[in-house]
Amino acid sequence: MVPFADIFNHLTSAANVHIESEEAVCLLCGNEFGCEHTEPLDDSDDESEHEDHDDCESHGDHEDHEGCESHGDSGSDEWSDEGSEDESDGEEIPILVDCNGIPVIDSSDDMDVDDDDDDKDKASDKNEDDSPKMDDDDMLSGTLDMVVYQPCNAGSEVFNTYGDHGSAYLLHRYGFCDTDNDFDSVSLDTSDIMQAISVAVSEKRAADVAVIIARSKRMLGPRHRAHQSEEDEDEEEDEEEEEESDEEDESESEDEDTPPPAFSIDAPGHPDLNLTTMLVLSLAEESVFDQVFKSSSTFRHFFPIIRQFWTLFQAKLDSGASVSAAFRAANSNTVVKKHTVGMVCRVAHQLAEARLAQLGDNSILKNKPADPILRARWESAKQLRTNEASVLQMCIKRYKKAATKLLSP
Repeated sequence: MVPFADIFNHLTSAANVHIESEEAVCLLCGNEFGCEHTEPLDDSDDESEHEDHDDCESHGDHEDHEGCESHGDSGSDEWSDEGSEDESDGEEIPILVDCNGIPVIDSSDDMDVDDDDDDKDKASDKNEDDSPKMDDDDMLSGTLDMVVYQPCNAGSEVFNTYGDHGSAYLLHRYGFCDTDNDFDSVSLDTSDIMQAISVAVSEKRAADVAVIIARSKRMLGPRHRAHQSEEDEDEEEDEEEEEESDEEDESESEDEDTPPPAFSIDAPGHPDLNLTTMLVLSLAEESVFDQVFKSSSTFRHFFPIIRQFWTLFQAKLDSGASVSAAFRAANSNTVVKKHTVGMVCRVAHQLAEARLAQLGDNSILKNKPADPILRARWESAKQLRTNEASVLQMCIKRYKKAATKLLSP
């Protein structure tokens, strides 16, 4: 699949073709799901072995006990531990198989050979009986199709897509980045956000906001504004699930599997929706913030409402509407105060300015390498910095203007 897909170059948001499959495909072998990597083995042997191991443990030193097998000093530890740790990870583990699809177990493990031979014979017979009979119609099954879904002009290059990713991801994963990418995003350090809240309100407010963020990691998952239309379809379902989980807030806040929230400035120059929503709550009046801080259900109630305001506000700005017109259209239900929105815009452009300063100038990329390979990498790295700087500069320009307008008497 990869050599075929790589015939075409990637172009974000403007590709002409992509690969389709009627069935899900295994990432390890490329076959349809149902291969040896996705079908779990019969674990009856493992269960019986663990039972034997438990029986042995109940008899102390395992010596002279009838029916208990000695697996050796190293083999027993390796075999008895296998599975318990892997099962806790919740992932399918690839296994070794022979040409008939039969699991191959390392002969170095001192196991019951007769039982293994019987299992292999049974599995081999079953494999022969159950082997599918291929006919002409089945010859096309299990294939991938390169499909044209956007027209292109004659003589123009045909582009593929590697997914809706920002320039940093494309450079890290594939070694290139686009000059114009709607999914570009510049990450912000949470400590910088907390510092901005400390300056705008107080250090205590910033500490309380950090507590809210820590206990709301699930709601604050990464969301690029370019994907907003897709996320809105699941918004109501997510809200219902959050309401049902009110009593589980404490355990959720301690969920180590949930990644920490990430905040960013997204193309074409907006703070991400989670950031603007958290800033509204962070900069709210004391009485309002106390309600949100003390009640998780209150936070879950206000969070999607404020996100919706910023979705409309940013969309109106992108359409060319004035700041005042965008605010009136988004705040038709009087969700937030004008002064609070102005304060959020001020903090947003200040965060963008600080992040732009961290990028620095392009002095590190001043000297263009002579080697073609190094030059290609140099050009990609320079393009990434150019894209990120452009996003931040647009945010500064747009939100400084909005703050001035909304905070004026």
